[in-house]
Amino acid sequence: MDSHTPFEIDLKFEIFESCLQQLDDQYRVYTDQARQLAEAFTDLGAQLKVFLPILITVTEDKRCTSTTIRWSRVIPTGKGGGKKGFIVQPIRKGRSTHRYPVSAFAFLEPDLRARVNRFEDDLSVLRTALAGNRSSHRHIMNNVKKLQRMQSVAA
Repeated sequence: MDSHTPFEIDLKFEIFESCLQQLDDQYRVYTDQARQLAEAFTDLGAQLKVFLPILITVTEDKRCTSTTIRWSRVIPTGKGGGKKGFIVQPIRKGRSTHRYPVSAFAFLEPDLRARVNRFEDDLSVLRTALAGNRSSHRHIMNNVKKLQRMQSVAA
């Protein structure tokens, strides 16, 4: 006496695809803004006509699934023959945080430290936004895959 008839479910995967596309577009905007901040910081050194012992690096992984925004210390080295070289050392931020501690910039002069902290305010917002964006993207992708598997099993 099984009177159960299958219920047709229309999952509208194109809505998920639209959400993913919007997240990808937003991700690119945030990454571009981080690069613009890095350029603005480099331009600041040129405007002040000083050597900046710190720089911002923005790197994206090959699959565009994450962007790393990092401060790096620039240490001049005196290579032989009058040539100048530099060692670039990433500054550790720590895990589970999107903001560098103020102590990470203790080696800077007070005026430059204040400017770096203002840049860090904006960069920490971008790091948080990028992490949330990629988290949402992964969550939606995992749900889409799960629903597709369930739908193919039910068919």
